[in-house]
Parts: sequence; structure tokens; C-alpha cells
Amino acid sequence: MLRGRRSHLHTARLRAPTDSYYLSSAAAYSQLQEHASAISDAQQALTIDPSFSKAYSRLGHALFSSGEYQEAVDAYEAGLKLDPNVGLDRKSTRLNSSHPLD
Repeated sequence: MLRGRRSHLHTARLRAPTDSYYLSSAAAYSQLQEHASAISDAQQALTIDPSFSKAYSRLGHALFSSGEYQEAVDAYEAGLKLDPNVGLDRKSTRLNSSHPLD
């Protein structure tokens, strides 16, 4: 399965990369525990689109996994400033909307 991810990454790099490509690539590298590559690709996504809040979440995850805790906090906070719901998955969003707290 890991070999398939690496092959997909190589094939995708042959085309003109987009912010979404780099976001997906950062996630794949995180799954492979190749955090330096995940950080690099999340940063590339942000270079293309600095308002891409989910890229800050991916960057924060990769930085945290690398032991760069303050940098991870900074990345998460930057993403939250753009979108307070960044990082919420569909299941938790669905649960929150169907069970209001007040």
C-alpha cells in the first residue's frame, strides 16, 4: 500500500502541481511518517494559496509529528484565524450541527 502512495506522488509531480496536489501530498507523506516532506509540501500549498486554511492544519500536524511544537501551534493558529472550523472532520461537524450545545 505504501508503494502505491509513493507511485501516485511521483506520477502527480509530473503534472503542474496545485495547492490541492501539495495538500494531498503532505497528507500522504504524513501517513508515511516522512514529516520533512510533509512540511515542505504543506508550505508549497501555502505558497500557492496563503489563504488555504486546511494547508495550515496539515502543516501543523507535520510540525507536531516532527517535534516542532511551537511551530505547530503557530501553524494551527494561522489556519484557525482563516477558518475556525479547519481540521474538523465531516463526522464531528455533522454531530455538532445536529446536537447544539445551547
